[in-house]
Formats: sequence, structure tokens, C-alpha cells
Amino acid sequence: MQADTVRDLKRGHDVLLKKESRLIGNIVKVQTASGGAPSMIVIAFEQVNPAGGQTESLNALIAALAPAPTLQTDSLRTAAEWSKQT
Repeated sequence: MQADTVRDLKRGHDVLLKKESRLIGNIVKVQTASGGAPSMIVIAFEQVNPAGGQTESLNALIAALAPAPTLQTDSLRTAAEWSKQT
């Protein structure tokens, strides 16, 4: 799977990953909600293609995903919009 950053990823004042960088990885676990346990998706990223740079190895895992409280959901793209870009 691929994920593109929609803004710079920063730690303090340092930019770790520029906007429009591409993360490449796999979905490694999907669990539906059951018996009061929430649903879950785990994504492992193995490569990053920084905006304006060369592809590099990466070892990152996302085990929870939710919109930030201040995120405007109208800025999110649908699957149909993503398929038009590639």
C-alpha cells in the first residue's frame, strides 16, 4: 500500500519528512470490532520516497488511526480520487 503525507512531519522545529513524501508498506493485521473490542488495522511501512529525494529503507508501524480533532475531513480523499492520481 502507499500513503502520501499531506503536510510536513516534524519533531519540534525539525522537518523529518516533507509534504508529499510517499510511504510504501503493507497492511499486516485487520481486526473487526467484536465483543466490545474495537476494530484495528496495523500498517507496516518498509520504504519512504521523500519529496524531492531517493527511496530509502524505513521501519515504521501504525497500530491506530484516527483523524486529529482539528482535521477537516473534507480534505481527505476518497478511494476514487486516489485511483485518478495513480
